[in-house]
Amino acid sequence: MIKMKITTSIVTIMALTILFACGGKTERAEQGQTNIESSSEHSNHSKKVKHQGEKYNASLDYSGEKSESLIAYYKLKDALVNSDIDAASSAGKKLAESIAEEKLLVDKDAVEIVRKSNELTEIRSVFEQISVDMYKNLQDGTIPSSQILYKQYCPMAFENKGAYWLSNMKEVYNPYFGDQMLHCGRIEETIN
Repeated sequence: MIKMKITTSIVTIMALTILFACGGKTERAEQGQTNIESSSEHSNHSKKVKHQGEKYNASLDYSGEKSESLIAYYKLKDALVNSDIDAASSAGKKLAESIAEEKLLVDKDAVEIVRKSNELTEIRSVFEQISVDMYKNLQDGTIPSSQILYKQYCPMAFENKGAYWLSNMKEVYNPYFGDQMLHCGRIEETIN
């Protein structure tokens, strides 16, 4: 009886820790698709989102965006959210090219890993550094952006060290966990 109470207490504590670490958002395994309508602020976005164990698909209109690097960065983020190594590899190559063309200050080793890697874990491990560097380029005006951006944060990434990323969508889609914890994270900053 005492073992059962201890086990129940431990499970409850773990569940609450995960719930609060993810900003109170939890995922439910669902069969089929859940369609999410974009807010009027993001009316040029249309998405079909599937929950845990399924793929996230975004059809985004980047036509108003001025920076090819930022577009490639978003495509890489979306590929990581979707755990799609082919799309991540393609976006990584485009990101490396556009960073060089735009002469951005981004960690060259991280960009090279993204450009060459065929492993999601390896790409995710350097995506945080690329995100930090892209944020710095946005802050100093090196990257022009024509839309509102969001600096988002997952406290559970990298064994609870936490990690940031940039998004052009207000809703959180986690590139570090993909479909395992699709909405784990929060908005840390809105960038105009």
